[in-house]
Amino acid sequence: MIIWSGLGILAPFIPVVTWLFIPELFKVVFGDKWLKSNFSWLSGLSILIGALAVWFLGRYLNTKKGHSLEDANAGGQAVTKPAHSLFFIKMEYWSIPFGMLALYMLLRTIF
Repeated sequence: MIIWSGLGILAPFIPVVTWLFIPELFKVVFGDKWLKSNFSWLSGLSILIGALAVWFLGRYLNTKKGHSLEDANAGGQAVTKPAHSLFFIKMEYWSIPFGMLALYMLLRTIF
């Protein structure tokens, strides 16, 4: 069972989509032969771009101001803030494991 709130479900999909889309874009521009020789570092770079997108999107969505609701009968005030999370982890923090995977892939091509 997948547990999410708001747009938190997008956290794993954004790096996967960039991993699928960016190499295909480079394949169209530079050709199939170039992509085959540079696929490993390009995969790491595309996942890193996706991880950065998840970080900035998550920070943007989770730092919006909340709405204030006042209850005249009880004399109290309640504030509702947006929450975008996946498995109770905020969306922006999902960029950390994807970023670590991307750095591993990039370092693996160097060494």
